[in-house]
Amino acid sequence: MKPKFLLAPDKFKNSLTGADFCRIADSALKRIFPLAECIHLPLSDGGDGSSDIVQYHWKARCIHCSVTGVFGKPISASYLYVAEKKTAFIETAEACGMKTIPLGTPFICSQTTTQGVGEMVLDAAHRGAKKIILGVGGTATHDLGIGMASALGYRFSDLSGLEVLPIGKHLSEIQKIETSLVPAILQDIEFTVLCDVLIPLCGRSGTAHKYAAQKGASQKEIAQLEKGTQHLAHIMESTLENPIYEIAGAGAGGGLAGGLLSFLNAKLLSGKQWFKKITNLDTYMAATDWVITGEGKLDAQTFDGKILEGIIESAKMYSTPIAAFCGSVKLSVEEQERRGITYLTSVLQKVSDWDTVIRETPQSLFQSIYNFARVVDLRSSNKV
Repeated sequence: MKPKFLLAPDKFKNSLTGADFCRIADSALKRIFPLAECIHLPLSDGGDGSSDIVQYHWKARCIHCSVTGVFGKPISASYLYVAEKKTAFIETAEACGMKTIPLGTPFICSQTTTQGVGEMVLDAAHRGAKKIILGVGGTATHDLGIGMASALGYRFSDLSGLEVLPIGKHLSEIQKIETSLVPAILQDIEFTVLCDVLIPLCGRSGTAHKYAAQKGASQKEIAQLEKGTQHLAHIMESTLENPIYEIAGAGAGGGLAGGLLSFLNAKLLSGKQWFKKITNLDTYMAATDWVITGEGKLDAQTFDGKILEGIIESAKMYSTPIAAFCGSVKLSVEEQERRGITYLTSVLQKVSDWDTVIRETPQSLFQSIYNFARVVDLRSSNKV
């Protein structure tokens, strides 16, 4: 018996990479189906961890550089470069992501910067890149990309003409944007932004109200960020002539996506669609018996542009059953049925602390997929 399984997971944040998931799932499935064909296709949607997926599929060169971190101090970061294609892939979370901040470290996103992202862009530009793709998920910032822009030569000043420190706290103070120091080399580069959440910059469903609390902001600070975001968005539109105020996805990365659209004339793409295309997901989907997928947390936000939503969309096209194994699940049975997820389970039934999660997730995932395979084997009477 030789069933075919497509292993197409996202990461389990801070505990398992997509490649780890595929390896564990392969081993578990073959305990029951030793002749099974398991296709490894780890995925992302442009959020943190996306460079690992690009590296897995493109075999790109990893470029290491020192950049300014979220707190204004030098950190080590990396991006990917394919010299033959003159194409760079930058995971912005490398420079300004939550993953760069040690667990338990207090911070407020109004005081952090995306400056390191601009420094990586310049490094890639001077290396000869003609196409730069940026994934903007997982940031610890809310500065609409002005930190990034400052590294590229943009200058921001207040009513008195004094330069404003480019962090979220000062968005409302900016009255003028100077562009005379922006290097001409950037004009010859095609920029593409991959966003993992299709949210606007402003409003109750915008980036401040939806994500700033997760980045240390109080309700008072969220209100200030919202006010500053609305103010600067209008200044950016009038100065740079790139409308971003109502664009779905411009709010991704604490407004970094909107900043890239304005400051670099980038085009915005759905991260899930881009990764589906470069990995040929639909081609594999059409010729498999089961899709095995998963991510760290499955909840309502998963269906706001995340990769698992894209996997479900493709599976429906080919009537392919889906088995999803997630670290935690906050989804009703009715919602599961409506989404078309055939099999769904939480890998970690009880979590006591983060060390336990990291230690137990691999074995828990193995056991969950092994038991799933046993059920499939029994119910199919030796047919998948």
